[in-house]
Amino acid sequence: MKQNVKSDEADKIKNLEAKIEKLTSEIENLRYTLLNHINFIEDTYAPLKKPIEKMKSFFR
Repeated sequence: MKQNVKSDEADKIKNLEAKIEKLTSEIENLRYTLLNHINFIEDTYAPLKKPIEKMKSFFR
């Protein structure tokens, strides 16, 4: 009986470890995607930054 309980607990722990690994991998993928998106936005709008600031100062 004790062997069954230990085996069940070990299986639960292994299952939880696998889920944690999967979540960690998904978080890393989302982080990579988000960083790429942020870089894309920064690269896209960087050339517009100075002209917008010039127009703001023009109207002040």
